[in-house]
Amino acid sequence: MRAEAGRWAATLADRVSCPECGRVITLREGAKAGDVIECCGRRYRLTFEYGAFAAEAL
Repeated sequence: MRAEAGRWAATLADRVSCPECGRVITLREGAKAGDVIECCGRRYRLTFEYGAFAAEAL
């Protein structure tokens, strides 16, 4: 949710599960395949296939 021109606007949030602990991570708006995220002290590269994001260890 965010305020936009004095009104509230909602968008769907993309999420991905951490391959290490299974925690669900909400991705920043505009995330795309190839971006790097961190969880559990490790770095993962985002992939996007079949309409969903996944995190792969670097």
